Amino acid sequence: RLKVPEKLLENQSRAIAPLRKNGQLIIGIHVGPSWPVRQWNTAGWTRLVERLHEEYDCQVVQLGTDEHTAKGSQITPRIAGCLDWVNKLTLEQTVATLKLMDLFIGIDSGLLHASGAVGTPVVGLFGPINPKLRLPPESRAMAVTSSVPCLGCHHRLPRLHWFDGCPYSIACMKEISPEAVVSSCKLLLSPVNTPVG
Repeated sequence: RLKVPEKLLENQSRAIAPLRKNGQLIIGIHVGPSWPVRQWNTAGWTRLVERLHEEYDCQVVQLGTDEHTAKGSQITPRIAGCLDWVNKLTLEQTVATLKLMDLFIGIDSGLLHASGAVGTPVVGLFGPINPKLRLPPESRAMAVTSSVPCLGCHHRLPRLHWFDGCPYSIACMKEISPEAVVSSCKLLLSPVNTPVG
């Protein structure tokens, strides 16, 4: 578990308070930037956010930066229907914000892991990486994958590709459906069901 200092939580609670009009849920998303084999398409994210607004009285907040750890500056697609907090928070503020959210949805990235570490329920989107090796074991967490035969290829030898060059055009991520992501969100947001894995 990652402990967030109380003073930091208090400060971020004040920033988030206006978003909780009449008890609205606050859902965070992180779309990247990352390696192409870990990213989901903008159309999928857009449909997911539409569906979340249809299902819940919620605010969806897009988090992250326009900085790729290896490639430098990258423009992250902004998803319609979200509050754009990309580049607006420090790392510490981001972690505190994750702690205060009702749910986090993201690609396999640092923010997904930080969300689990602070105890926020997470829905992770996975393709070449086996989510059983990545999802936080002590948090409410679910993975969404497609059903392509090459799923989890980074754990096979010989490896088909690493960060790019997938011979199947990254079908594992492209074939994740927004409906499958919404189904996982519903399970984690249900007060009765608290699945893990």
